[in-house]
Amino acid sequence: TTYSWNALLSLYAQQGQGHEALICLELMEIEGLLADNITYLSILKSCGCTGSIDKGKHIHDDIVRKGLLKNNSMLGNALVGMYAKCGRLESARFIFDGMNNRCVVSWTAMISSYAQQGQPREALKLFKQMQNRGLKPNEITCVSILSVCAVSAAYAEGMSVHSCVLECGFELDAVMGTALISFYGKCAALEDAEIVFLKLEKPSVVPWNAIIAANGEHGQGKESLNLLLEMLHGGVKPDDVTFINMISACSHAGLVDVGRDCYDAISDYGLTPTIEHFGCMIDLFGRSGQLVEAEALITRMPFEPNALIWRTFLSACRMHGDTRRGVHAAKKVVDLDP
Repeated sequence: TTYSWNALLSLYAQQGQGHEALICLELMEIEGLLADNITYLSILKSCGCTGSIDKGKHIHDDIVRKGLLKNNSMLGNALVGMYAKCGRLESARFIFDGMNNRCVVSWTAMISSYAQQGQPREALKLFKQMQNRGLKPNEITCVSILSVCAVSAAYAEGMSVHSCVLECGFELDAVMGTALISFYGKCAALEDAEIVFLKLEKPSVVPWNAIIAANGEHGQGKESLNLLLEMLHGGVKPDDVTFINMISACSHAGLVDVGRDCYDAISDYGLTPTIEHFGCMIDLFGRSGQLVEAEALITRMPFEPNALIWRTFLSACRMHGDTRRGVHAAKKVVDLDP
């Protein structure tokens, strides 16, 4: 029955297994069963996850042909999300503007889409429009806008969002706490970031990573190290991001030996260095003028260095006036990213 297929489609969509969901839809259609609103919600989510824009457009056409979009904000929100995840923000905004019954979820879907696609100005503009219409944001809206404020260093706007969080009585959980810590960290308001962090009850590794990064980005490498030690003492296991943030913190503070120790400790926690870890180490060596060590690390990488790796090395060569290595790095950058 359609009900049974919908249950399976919903399960696949929630687990991020979009391709499996799309295969189920084909089998469902072969059986001659008609899709309903629930079917379309799951499939649109799956199309967004897999970037299946053509299939998504086909589903959109079906929805319009059947007249299901009228007064159905859930389908409208799903279409907005699908187009946004497929990188079609204009189409997402077209759907959003055409919705007659936009709710907080609708506004949040569009705001989050702008935030995720790197258009902070549009996200902030839409957020202000939402507030002017008297709609109160939900937790997801606030988290999305805080990420935008962090990227654009919009301190006043972020402070306003924090006030909204307090006024609405939203729970200061790991997600909201991390968003606030990251925002204050990007705006160099380390004391505010620390105040938020201290209010978290038994923070997980994600907020720890955020507060470590906040200090590291502003040259407080020793404080980042103290936070890491405190985190380990509290029984919280570091992850890949922890070491990326720590090595980066050491790079900004010139703590080469500490950064090297952090890199060596990655395997102690059952983790494998990624290209991001190598990039941070090359930056660490490069900033300190150890270009020979940085170049040697590039040659020892277990995978091909990408353009970002070579750009990092090129920047270090420029900083320290190493023309020979700089020319070589420049050629690599041009080859990989013309």
